[in-house]
Amino acid sequence: MKASELLSYLKMKQINGDISELEINYLSQNSRDIQDDTLFFCVVGETVDGHNYAAKAYEAGASLFVASKPIDDQVGDKPVVYVKDVKRAMAMLANAFYGFPSQDLNMFGVTGTNGKTTVTHLIECIYRGQGQKTGLIGTIYRKIDDQIFDTVNTTPDSLLMQATLAQMVEAGVSMCASEVSSHALFQGRTWGVDFNTAVFTNLTHEHLETHKTMEEYGTVKSLLFSQLGNSSKGGRQRFAVINLDDPFSKTLAYRTAAQVVSYSLANQDADFYTSDLNYAVDGTEFTLHFQNEVYPVTIPLVGEFNVSNTLAALGAAYVNGIDLSAAIDSLRDFKGISGRMQVIANPLGINAIVDYAHTPDGLEKLYIALKQIPHKRLITMIGHDGGNRDNSIRPELGRLALENSDWVVLTTENPRDEDPRKIMVEMVGSTNLTNHEYVEDRKEAIYRTVALAEAGDLIVFAGKGHESVQYLNGYSVAFDEAGYVAQALQERQASENGGNLS
Repeated sequence: MKASELLSYLKMKQINGDISELEINYLSQNSRDIQDDTLFFCVVGETVDGHNYAAKAYEAGASLFVASKPIDDQVGDKPVVYVKDVKRAMAMLANAFYGFPSQDLNMFGVTGTNGKTTVTHLIECIYRGQGQKTGLIGTIYRKIDDQIFDTVNTTPDSLLMQATLAQMVEAGVSMCASEVSSHALFQGRTWGVDFNTAVFTNLTHEHLETHKTMEEYGTVKSLLFSQLGNSSKGGRQRFAVINLDDPFSKTLAYRTAAQVVSYSLANQDADFYTSDLNYAVDGTEFTLHFQNEVYPVTIPLVGEFNVSNTLAALGAAYVNGIDLSAAIDSLRDFKGISGRMQVIANPLGINAIVDYAHTPDGLEKLYIALKQIPHKRLITMIGHDGGNRDNSIRPELGRLALENSDWVVLTTENPRDEDPRKIMVEMVGSTNLTNHEYVEDRKEAIYRTVALAEAGDLIVFAGKGHESVQYLNGYSVAFDEAGYVAQALQERQASENGGNLS
């Protein structure tokens, strides 16, 4: 693409140098990722300032630079485009460079403290059940039809976001369900993404290290809904699907011009609500009420919160034209999600579950779900992130674990550069409960938890879920929680069988 054509989408700019014959074939904000004819964005991040890497990008062959601070002395005779906000310019130019791909997709954006991953996967499952090619962007991976790509952030930066959406369009994908984190909204990663439907799950205590107050956290979340705008998209209506069980839903309804669709576990004022919930260790049955009709629903997911997630997905699919009965049928084939109420099968009679619950709200909902499963004792293994994370929630996490469990193994999660013992002690806080022990090494804690369990017990490993690495003292190590749990159970079985796994 001609640089002059691309930059025509950016009205407020100052160009130093000649761009009349310049071609741009690649966009990057990483000085180690430079190809021929690259436009390099000097982004100011939380810990790194891209302006300090302009010289490296120049040496690697970058052809054009976008900056907000003087860099002419670093880039030789290469032209520089000066703007006030590089991140905003990057989002706008990436959208134009990749041909405004979200306009060709039915875009679902899902935000909330908990439930984003499950809801996006449920929506994607419904559309796959209708024979459509689907896309998914989220915490665990990016998915284009059947291809899986690694992910770093829940919501990619604007360059990767637009490139991914363009790949989806090229692959013939018709819809994309994307998790939209508060960090992504705060940092403008979804600027330029044209969402058809925004889904709200809940708003609970998290990320106050970034947002400072719950009010600010809520305001950031509401950006997804206010950005739906006032107009339709290609003749298709826009929708805001909100959880009426969360008090913040009223605020969201005021902050969007889209048609509001509500769901609730029991509030009959909602468009979609439920009754007759029946839980088992491997699934849930309930009755869905919608427009004076009732629908029996069976999902291979456990817990009240997963019923709420299912309502969100069904509501989002229905308002976008999917037959409700067909959508319900599609969910029977849902395969579940790694690290989300993931049952680790074993012949020991022990119910073992790995879950990502890492906030007070998520942990509380997890315990509500676990108590629906018949068991003798409930044993929890849990830790909390260290470093620059919101440590104010540690006592509440500890209290919930101690009050709802017969025994708690406190351990590390991602301690980073913080003293693991300090984190664990802060989780116990001022409680007088003594039903706990400390095991600093998380793998050892998994083995200890398995060793404590007896047939009929329920053991839950909370906090890491799907995460594949653990961050320790400035470095990362591979960590497969579900794999270690399965391994510990297998080794215990072998030990009890005299070394024979059969």
